[in-house]
Amino acid sequence: MAKDMITLTVNGKDFRGKKIQGKRGQTVLEVFRANGIQVPTLCYHPKMPPYGGCRLCIVEIENMRGLPPSCTTPATDGRIVNTHSEKVVQVRKTVLELLLAYGDHNCLFCEQSGNCELQNLVYEHGIEKTRFQTTFVPKPKDDTNPFIIRDQSKCVLCGRCIRVCESLHFTNILTYARRGSQTRVDTNFGRTHLEAGCSFCGACIDACPTGALWEKTRKWYGAPDGEVASVCPFCSLGCEIRLVHKNGSVIGALPGEGLPALCVKGRFGVPELVNHPDRLKDVLHVSAGEAVKSDWNEASRLAAEVLSGCAPDDFALIVSANCSSEDFYVANKFTRQVMRSAPVYLSAAARYRGGGQASARLLALSQPLEALESADLIFCLGLDAQYYQSVVEPRLRQAKERGAKLLTIHAGEHVPGRFADVWLQPQPF
Repeated sequence: MAKDMITLTVNGKDFRGKKIQGKRGQTVLEVFRANGIQVPTLCYHPKMPPYGGCRLCIVEIENMRGLPPSCTTPATDGRIVNTHSEKVVQVRKTVLELLLAYGDHNCLFCEQSGNCELQNLVYEHGIEKTRFQTTFVPKPKDDTNPFIIRDQSKCVLCGRCIRVCESLHFTNILTYARRGSQTRVDTNFGRTHLEAGCSFCGACIDACPTGALWEKTRKWYGAPDGEVASVCPFCSLGCEIRLVHKNGSVIGALPGEGLPALCVKGRFGVPELVNHPDRLKDVLHVSAGEAVKSDWNEASRLAAEVLSGCAPDDFALIVSANCSSEDFYVANKFTRQVMRSAPVYLSAAARYRGGGQASARLLALSQPLEALESADLIFCLGLDAQYYQSVVEPRLRQAKERGAKLLTIHAGEHVPGRFADVWLQPQPF
């Protein structure tokens, strides 16, 4: 074990000669982070491959030429590293000033103010204005897609949105376009996100360190009041989500802990569903042919009165297929033990017709998505994974990179089909 460990000596902002340990194969920045030593970064993200583009994590390493970026420099045993020498800090300030001069970073009118990594670094380094004159002309905002607004004037070309898209999806939507001072993040050949095949998972928004990317649905709400853990209601996967709320209303949804992204429904559809004007917000019961507002106690009492006089053979319970497994369990338990009746029926049962029992036996053999991590062969039946249950796509991509074979059956063009080892395309009758 000792052979796998290395030791660095660090001269930091408020300390000198501190000995820290890391694992062989880690970068200098990874060793810093593991030991609680803070070095400014902008393009670095712990869940993506290092890029070394922003040059803010530069350090001075004795007997090494120049100021190497710590995010891409391998840590070697016995090195002495200076993280906040006068030379290093001056270069970082210059880089930050150049970023400010190149873009339109007016924090007073930016929705990301207070939650912007660039803004935090500027304050941390005591920069009040940039020394550089610029001919930068603000670029128009791109709101041609349904869910995301891109403000090129606030983009710092860190590439985090590009890299997160590459790491999650078979089809890379974003890339660098043009050259030199005209470089920008865009889709290939200037297509819209829809034309390029974007699944609108929203991961690029979460990865952006500035105000360059925003959700259309909550752009003008300002900073949220907080988050609440919940479960996505749109399909049987039941992804864990974090509901973002402000002034008592749900304004957005984010992936739960450990989940890289959501599908378009889970990411952008929850506020539309919860805040829809036609949504039932009160308990109702029907009296004399009209729906009357009630409370839960009264509604429960009336339901109990009706159900207590219902014979087992006259009772049937139909449950939405979008309910969670826990809901199914409670519904089935209520039907069997309280109503002494037959099992519950799913709203989706009609589509299976005579094959319902066979489908039930197949579902009984189902495995969690984590099973894909060790699968040698993955068989996808009718799975598109672009807009519906697209959280499966990152796992399929990881399995392919690991060497697993992918077999898919689908009648039309679909995401896994473009990269499957075998695509069986049945012809319509």
